[in-house]
Amino acid sequence: MDSGCGPHPCLAHIQDLGAFIDGRPALNAGADSGTHGTHVCGTIGARPAVPRDIPFHGISPMVELFSARVFPPDSNANQGDIADALDAMVDSGVELVNLSIGSAYPSEILSDAIQAAYDKGTVCVCAAG
Repeated sequence: MDSGCGPHPCLAHIQDLGAFIDGRPALNAGADSGTHGTHVCGTIGARPAVPRDIPFHGISPMVELFSARVFPPDSNANQGDIADALDAMVDSGVELVNLSIGSAYPSEILSDAIQAAYDKGTVCVCAAG
């Protein structure tokens, strides 16, 4: 869950769960609104493009990887959208979620969503600081 993913030939296998912006989920709308989400997806699960003209891969290229965009272009994400995207990840059977996002303020909504995900067997790895 980040700014989205791609397009990039090494990330064609990423499953797009869509965008979660201003309380309105949009399927197949998860294209990156910046570059951070694509970078994170590539670090995790990039696969060499076919033909292998791009010879690099992520740390776990065979992983089944999902992406959800929670950032609108040139703006911040809101905690409700992040919680909705996390719920969608859990409902899709995602077992491990990367949240490389941050806030200056704690969020009870997001804390509750992370606890609910954990209670259903999904581990959330969150940025700190």
